[in-house]
Amino acid sequence: LEHDDDSKYTTHELAPKDSVEVFTPGPSIAISLTCADVPIGGTAIGWNEGGWLDIPLGKNKKILEPLKCTFPFETKSLDSYPSSCKTTSVGSGSEFFVLEADDVTPDLKQTVTRTSGSSDSCRTVVIMVCNYVVDHIGSILFEEVAPSDNTARRSSSTRSSINSSFLDSSPPFSAFSSRLHRRRVSLLPRSSNLIRLVQLTMDGDEGMKRSVPFRIEDVSMTEGIDAMPILWMDTTPTGFFLYRHLTTEGSELHVVPEYVVFNGSNDVIVVKQLSKNPFSLDSSKIYPIERDRNNSIVVQFDIPSLNALTGPVQIDKVGLRICVARSKSTGEALGSLAVQTVIGARDSRLVIKIGSFNAGEEQSAESSVSSSLFEHDLIRFRVRWSEMRVTLKDTSFGENEKYEENRAAIRKYLEHHNINSSEVEQRLAE
Repeated sequence: LEHDDDSKYTTHELAPKDSVEVFTPGPSIAISLTCADVPIGGTAIGWNEGGWLDIPLGKNKKILEPLKCTFPFETKSLDSYPSSCKTTSVGSGSEFFVLEADDVTPDLKQTVTRTSGSSDSCRTVVIMVCNYVVDHIGSILFEEVAPSDNTARRSSSTRSSINSSFLDSSPPFSAFSSRLHRRRVSLLPRSSNLIRLVQLTMDGDEGMKRSVPFRIEDVSMTEGIDAMPILWMDTTPTGFFLYRHLTTEGSELHVVPEYVVFNGSNDVIVVKQLSKNPFSLDSSKIYPIERDRNNSIVVQFDIPSLNALTGPVQIDKVGLRICVARSKSTGEALGSLAVQTVIGARDSRLVIKIGSFNAGEEQSAESSVSSSLFEHDLIRFRVRWSEMRVTLKDTSFGENEKYEENRAAIRKYLEHHNINSSEVEQRLAE
């Protein structure tokens, strides 16, 4: 807010779950709110719509029902989205609520009380957002949509499928850098409202690529392989997936890529994909990767510190692959990389894990470089099964030194304990 006399008001900056205690002899207190963080994407927002909010004070004078408020889009930011400025049927900003702590779920009430440390004689007023989204991609925005007036009239009697070409949309919601989630975060409207995903290829309306609309309440609550896929308006896959977690206030959405690559080795790995820009991956870091035009992921792994490069390998299907790394100068095999594609969790639908570089044992001068490459490798299997069949090789057929030693040991044991069994003797004689 802009005032000629700064002494008329006091400004407090509150972090998430933070609080401020206010003491005043008056019958009420007037507050005005805005987001302290500057958006790093989307449309900028200002102080709450309608100016000051009057909060009644006293034990018997409480907020009767939650106050729905709005952080309005700033006018100067709307110039980048002229088509959204003409929309009147969609909200004009990011919504939040002001309510009594008694009206919040018990979990949040305990959090507020513990943080503030207030006594029972103090009233606690909570400022909260019901729904928000965490962007694991780093370039995704969201906008609210609603059927246009003509579409609403045509489908007033029946709830037909929504055609994305007949939708009015709001400007993209602001995206903030969150220290808590270490990702971009955007505030979202109520769960029953239609929203859609927006990806910017260039500034302004012309560079917006939009998805099919959806509602927060319809998003899957299961992460990983069961996350909900998102389609573009032309029904082609976006490569992005959504899941949500229920919070004490509402829903926490997560938009994740289908695949991420995780470097579990101690070396810097350069991932090369056909028709894509290569990217460097430090140890213990992840990076999203997309399918190519053939709907697959075929890559090569370059290890600069060893001047080694693997051959092309397809890694978009769940499983384990052993990639031979050869010298880029001589072509000799230097070692191997184990690459495993597994079901993901919070950060993606599937994870491509790169294991440590295995150089094998020291080779003798007489042997070739590649003769004992996998001789001392250890392969670990992790499987899911409902049935297991094991086939044992009968070592009694053919000559086997180990079996002969065991047969002699068994005979001595039987003789020592005076065990006389014609069946055992018959088996040992075979």
